[in-house]
Amino acid sequence: MYQEKSLIMYRQTQEGKHWLTTLGFPPIQLPPVAANQRRVATFVTSVISAKLLVCEKIPDTLYLKVDDAISYGANISSLGSNGVSLKLDFEKAAIKENDDFYTDEFFITPRPVGKWVNTYDDWVFMIARKLGMNDAPKPAGRETYELALAKVIDLVRKNLCKVREMYLQGLNTWDLYLKVGLLNNQQKVEYVWLKPLDWKNPNCVKAIIMSDPYDCDDYWLGQELNVPVAHLVDYCISNDSEHFVDSSLTRRVADDYGLMVTHL
Repeated sequence: MYQEKSLIMYRQTQEGKHWLTTLGFPPIQLPPVAANQRRVATFVTSVISAKLLVCEKIPDTLYLKVDDAISYGANISSLGSNGVSLKLDFEKAAIKENDDFYTDEFFITPRPVGKWVNTYDDWVFMIARKLGMNDAPKPAGRETYELALAKVIDLVRKNLCKVREMYLQGLNTWDLYLKVGLLNNQQKVEYVWLKPLDWKNPNCVKAIIMSDPYDCDDYWLGQELNVPVAHLVDYCISNDSEHFVDSSLTRRVADDYGLMVTHL
C-alpha cells in the first residue's frame, strides 16, 4: 500500500498546453490539456493520485466522488452528487519527441470509460466539475489570457464599492488587501499587494505596499501611496497574512494558464 503523497509537476508544451506528471510512484500523467486548464489538471491529477495511494494495486477502472476531492478544493456543497469513473491505461509519455522534456517512460493515464465524443480537454473539465471544482474554466487557448484577466478585473471593480463599505464598517480579525499595477524600471506592469490605511475618499485609497516590488526603483516594500480606486485590479479579505494571495481572482486566472506572474 502506498502511503506518501505524490508531488505533481507540470510542463508547458510548444503549443502552450500543460502536461502533468507525478513524481514518484505510482507514476501518473495527464496528457497535455488546454492552456487555461493547468489548475484544473492539477486538481484532477491530485485527486486521482490520492485515491491510488491507498489502493493495494492499480485498478483498471477508478471511481471518484466529491468526498475524494474535498481536501483539494472541491466545493463542500457538492457532496452527495454523482461521481465519475475513469479508465486507467499504461501509456508512453503523451508529448512529442522534439520537446525538451521528452521521456520514454510509461505512465498511468486516465481515459474516458466508454465512448467520449468531445475532446480530452472537455473530458478533464467535466471531471473537475463532477468532483466539485465549481470554478473550473472551460478549455481555452493561451491567446484568451488577456481577455480572461480583463473580465476578472472588471468584476473586481464592480465590487469595490461594497468592499469599501465593509472596510469602513470594520472587518474584526480579518484584513483587506488590494492589488495595483505599477510600472517597473523596464516600463512593464508589476503587480503588488497593498494594505489600506485610509479609505474615506471613495475615489482614492491611502495604502502601504505589502509585497516587495521587483525591479522598481520608484516603489518599495512599506511605502505609503495614494492610489486611485480606478487603478485597483484585485482585492482579498483574509485572516492569514501569509496566504492571502491564494484567494486572489487575478492570481487564479494566472494559475489557470500556468503563468509565473510576479505578485499576481
